[in-house]
Amino acid sequence: MDGPNCITFFYFVVIHACSVLGSILLILGLYILLWGKKRDASEASAAAAEAAKEEEEEEDKEKQVRS
Repeated sequence: MDGPNCITFFYFVVIHACSVLGSILLILGLYILLWGKKRDASEASAAAAEAAKEEEEEEDKEKQVRS
């Protein structure tokens, strides 16, 4: 290989490797973001279910007091 051709070859190899690495990091970041959103949504739904259960228990207590 000649000097300039060798430099050009390695330049494109580095550019390709960085592009692949960047793509992997981008996909990994998106996966982590979606995983976090799913986790937050499940925690929120669990908290809402717990609040509904407590509210139902309070209504039952009020009905018992009225009786």
